This record gives sequence, C-alpha cells and structure tokens, in this order.
Amino acid sequence: MKNKNLQTLFFALSVGLVSSSAYSQVFFNNGADIMVSSGGLVQINGGFENAVIGNLTNDGEMHVDSAVSKGDFWNNVGTVDGSGDLYVEGDWINDGQFTADASNTSHVYLYGTSQLITGGNESHFWDLETAGSDVKTMKLNAFVQNDLTLNQNTELATDAYMMYVENTDPSAISNNGSKGSEGFVSSGIGYLSWAMNQSADYVFPVGSSLGTKRYRTVTLKPTTASSCRFFVSMENVNATTDGYDVNKFDSVTICKINDQFYHRIVRDNGSTSADIGISFDKLADGGWASSAQWQTKWEKTGTTTMTSATYETVTVAAYNNFTTNPFALAGIAPDAPVIDGANGLCAGDVDAGMYNATGDASSSFSWSVSGGSIVGASTGSTVNVDWSGTSTATVSVVQTDALGCSSVPATMSVNVFQKPIAGFVGDSAAFSYTLFSFEDTTIGNNGVANWQWDFGDGYTSSQENPYHQYSGPGTYSVQLIVTNENGCVDTILSDVTIHEGLLISNTFTPNGDGINDYFMVPSSGITEYHIMIYNRWGTLVFESDAPSVTWDGKTKAGLVLPSGTYFYTVAAKAGEMDHSSQGYVELLRGDNQ
Repeated sequence: MKNKNLQTLFFALSVGLVSSSAYSQVFFNNGADIMVSSGGLVQINGGFENAVIGNLTNDGEMHVDSAVSKGDFWNNVGTVDGSGDLYVEGDWINDGQFTADASNTSHVYLYGTSQLITGGNESHFWDLETAGSDVKTMKLNAFVQNDLTLNQNTELATDAYMMYVENTDPSAISNNGSKGSEGFVSSGIGYLSWAMNQSADYVFPVGSSLGTKRYRTVTLKPTTASSCRFFVSMENVNATTDGYDVNKFDSVTICKINDQFYHRIVRDNGSTSADIGISFDKLADGGWASSAQWQTKWEKTGTTTMTSATYETVTVAAYNNFTTNPFALAGIAPDAPVIDGANGLCAGDVDAGMYNATGDASSSFSWSVSGGSIVGASTGSTVNVDWSGTSTATVSVVQTDALGCSSVPATMSVNVFQKPIAGFVGDSAAFSYTLFSFEDTTIGNNGVANWQWDFGDGYTSSQENPYHQYSGPGTYSVQLIVTNENGCVDTILSDVTIHEGLLISNTFTPNGDGINDYFMVPSSGITEYHIMIYNRWGTLVFESDAPSVTWDGKTKAGLVLPSGTYFYTVAAKAGEMDHSSQGYVELLRGDNQ
C-alpha cells in the first residue's frame, strides 16, 4: 500500500513539473489521487495546488512552506480530506471541497506571516491552530469542528466574517502567552461564534491590534445546560464612533462609560440567560466596577461582582437581555465612605476634632464642614477640624475613585459643647490656721458638674466653695479643675499667699449694720499677744491678751465711746519674731449714736 501511494505521489509531481513553467515552484496536482499514509511525511518547498478534480487524502504529515515561493495551500477544484497534519506557511485557499469530520480529523497549522483564509468555498476545519507573530485574516466564513488553538502573539482576524466553533466543550478554544502576548481573535463587523450546551465558563479570547493592542476577553456561562450559541467581538474604538454615545447614560446608576473599547455580544441561538464577565487591565484601562448595555442609552446591566487575576473581570449574573449587542465597562459611583470620629466634643478640643474616612484604598477624599473650620488640608483620608465657637455642626466627606466617579457625601452630625471658663476668688488676707474661703466663679453656658481643688499643700476638695486652713505661711499654687455636664473641662491656677504676723485696720464703724462693726487685729502664728487702746486723753478704754478678741467701740464696762481717734499698742511675738506695733484707729459712728 505504501509503495502504491508513493507511485501515485511521484506521478502527480511529474505531471506538475511538465505542465508549465508557471508551476515550476508549485506542487501542482492536475487530477491525480494523492495519498499520504499515517506516518508519512511530505515536504513541499513552495506552494501546493490541488487542481481540476484532484484528490488529496492526508493521513500523515504534509508541510507547505515558502522556502522557494509563497507557500500557499490551494485546493482549487479538487477534494482534500484525511486525518493528518497540514502545516501551511502561505495562504489557505479553498475553492474546492475541504472535508473535516469525525472520520477526517485533520489538524491545520497556519504558521506564516500575513496569511489569508480565503477561497470560494467555506472551510470546515477539524482542528485549526495559528502561530507566528502576525495576523491571519479571514476572507470568508470558516468553521472549526473540534479545537481552535491561538498561539502566542497570533491574531486571527475574522474581518467581516464569522469564525464558528462547533465543539461545545468549554476548552475547545484555547490560547497561550504571557500577559500582552496572548493569541486572540479580532473582528471588524464579524464575530467569534461558539456553540454551547453546558453551564460552564466559555472564555472568548477576543482582542484587537487596531490602534492600541488589547486583549480583553468575554466569559459567558449559560445558567442552564441547554443548547445555545453566542457571537462575541471586541471593538477597539470609542463606542461613540459607532453611534453609541459614551456620554449618554443612566446617570442614576452610572457615572462613566469606557471610551477606549467595547464588546458586542449576541445570543444567536437558544433562550438561556448567562453570566457575562468582561475583562480589563486595571493599570491600562482604569478601575471599572460594572458593565452596561446600550439600549437607547447606556443602561447598567445589574449588580456586578469584581474578580482579579492576571486581568480584572466584572461579572453580571444570569443576564437575559440580548435585544441589543453593545456592552461596555461602566463606572458607578462608589459607596459613601465611613466617617470615624467624635460626634460629641468640647469646643477647641483639637485632638477630638480628628476624623478619618474609610473607603476604597485607591480613592481620593474631599472634606467639608459647617459650623467649624478645617485646620490644614481638606483632602486625604484624615482631616482636622476646629469646632470653636459653635454648638451644632456637620462634617462631610466624598470619595472619588480612579475613574473620577464620586460618591454621595457621608455626613456626621456633631454636637459641639462650650467649655466652662474656670475661675475662683479667695480671702484677701489669710493667715495660718485660719479658715481661708474659696469661691468658685466659673462661667459658661453649661452647668458645672464637678470641681477638683488642689490647695497646693497636699490637700484637695471636691466642694464647690470650700474652706481650707494652711499650716504655715508661704505662697501656694491653687488649682481648680471644673467639668461641666457635657464633660468639657477647664483648669485655672492661681497663687495664694499665707501671711504670718498682724494685719491691723485703721478704721471701723460700730453702727450695727453688720459691716466693719469691730476693730479686729487678725494674726497668724502669734504666741504672745497684748493690746491696749487709749482715748485722746490717754485713758485706757480697752485691753486684751487674746488675739481673737475684737473691740466693739465700748469700754470694758459696756459704755459706748464716741466717734474719734484712739491710740493702740500691740505687743506680739511669734516665736522669736517680734510683731509689736502701735498706731491710731478711727472710730466712726452716725449722728444719732
């Protein structure tokens, strides 16, 4: 059998050589039967033409390359069948009958540059594989019954035609290559078509080298395992160019439409819905979050989910509206960010006026306030607000994503409480071991709920108006911390001086009005004391050895003395310190006394 095949092959070659000089670089079959058996190899360093009614049955391996001429494989009028491998470096031209089915499982491998799939008749490939960093362009419809393989950097351009993949296995179309060098199918007004009957991911490796080269897949997953067929293409242009204005969209659900490329998705057969996933390169294309379909304007397809791998993908589940075919990536307004910070604070509390926004890590943030003022920058995830001089206020923030889509503002209401203004007064003259009175004079628009006194000598009090005795003279730093009912705090420090010795006044008015009715000699630390008071004639009218005793302007016998000037002498000691003194005091009464 093998010898017979070789004889037939040699005969066809001889006929080709004697036909015409025009075929001197072409293996020209002028009507013979050519058979390449399994395991056989035919190498043609030039073109192949199967002319007239010639028949080629290839069950082995046949190479048609361009070592001498272009290396076209031209089935002119004859028939080509078999289950072998056909390696073609030139154009694939079918004007005859090319049969591929379960009994003719040939593998066609197109590995040249700028190749065409053309001819007068459609080619029905069993397996079709492309290689080489160039474009294979279809000039008529073509069918792949089993597997379509697109190797690294190869582009299969359907142009205005259809590439039908009839194998319903989700792995029937495959490609390879690292990111940016994947094999893909491009289209003008044609499509890549795929028959389906499984509820599984069918990945359409579509892209384009028109303008900026892009590889952006569409993944379709039918929701039921029923028979259906989808067409997909990627249009590597601004959709407005094709009449689908990217500035015309449902502004309630969409804020932006991708103006770099879009896809066409057609359900040609069946009625099942499908999950639709559209891929993109976030670095090159921007961070899209949803998809849209053109109707009379761009409408959001529905709730989408986002996944990231080599490429990002937005997916809408169980979509069933294929009345129009343009689909595009869409930007949607991000969710309002979350504000973290105090919603109740005291005016002027800078630390409490810090607010932080949590949202998308790639978003920018812009802040605004009412009732206060922003300290420093109003952008960024954190802002500092000065709430002095207000009572009710708001802080708001908007996040804007990388596409320029802005969220609705997130707003927090803030209650700003005024701080109390701490203050106190004390006795103007104070001595050791005498009661020193402190009076709270704090002011503010909220009542004080707590007082914390520190008298500077190790003693404290929580009373509003306390009394305190100091055990010795000196200057003491007294601190008062007041807290109002809203928790706002203020502090005041003031020095108090405690005296040792005598403090003698020079006038008193014993008229019974309760004000300055006695001549008193306050003292501190006095251990020895004696006072004598004389009238202007030198007569002793009052005498005492007790520092606490006060003179009411009467004699010891209780006689009321008249207004006038009286002389006093005080002999006083505090330990070794002599505080003796003498002087005059005016006794003043009303005219009726």
